[in-house]
Amino acid sequence: MEEVQRINYQVIEFSNVDINQTCNLMVENSDYKDLEDTKQYLLAKKVNVTVSNDENFVSRSIRLISSTDFCNEFL
Repeated sequence: MEEVQRINYQVIEFSNVDINQTCNLMVENSDYKDLEDTKQYLLAKKVNVTVSNDENFVSRSIRLISSTDFCNEFL
């Protein structure tokens, strides 16, 4: 656990603007079917890498790695 605590991380804030962008993307692109995943995708575009084990997570323009790969690479 100490190794995980040493990782440089950032909490991303979001607002109604982000929720509106989420809804717009879902209307414009049928690949985005899940509100929570779409919101996470848009917020994740603000960071260097996103960790997810969700095989249905649509990740067009961000680096997405599994938790196992994250541990292998960063810990």
